[in-house]
Amino acid sequence: MIAWGFLLVALLAGSIGQVVYKMYAASRGVCHLLFALFCFGLTPVCSWIALQGLGVDVVYIATSLNTFIILISSKFLLGEDVNRHQVMGVLLVFAGVLIYVI
Repeated sequence: MIAWGFLLVALLAGSIGQVVYKMYAASRGVCHLLFALFCFGLTPVCSWIALQGLGVDVVYIATSLNTFIILISSKFLLGEDVNRHQVMGVLLVFAGVLIYVI
């Protein structure tokens, strides 16, 4: 159960890091950069801990969900436009993860 928690933290940290890095690119705020780097450093540590309790296949396939989280976060937090092709791509990735895990 703890491994799933660390996997979730790894996914969220990686996704948040990407979105905050996009914020840094727009504002050049040092706080954005430092927080993004912290998130990017936290991601492999949590992934490694998750690997101790889950298989490499589950952790590896779950990391593909970052594209979904980043797309949704960028849309609602940054106001980025999302087109039909991006949505279809993310839905295909999400469906693949569901099929693999189930």
